Amino acid sequence: MRAFLSCRRRAALVLLVLIARPAVAADLSAGAQAWAANCAKCHRDPARIASAVPAAGDATGAARLDRFLADHHAKDPATRAAILAWLEDQASQ
Repeated sequence: MRAFLSCRRRAALVLLVLIARPAVAADLSAGAQAWAANCAKCHRDPARIASAVPAAGDATGAARLDRFLADHHAKDPATRAAILAWLEDQASQ
């Protein structure tokens, strides 16, 4: 019985990972679109601002950048979150 439950948990985990991948890609796509619409006119190259992008897991840095973006042409919280996720992805490449 225990092996059966373990197998079910593994299957659930695999399913969760497979479902999450398209969501991450969609979030990054939304971030790229938000960047193009809100930022790219003045900030053509995201690599030039990579030093301002907080490291993944840096909640303080992410909050600081979120506050900055709120006052800097990205009023919508969902737009800011998408831009932050996209910038983190760009900075990690």
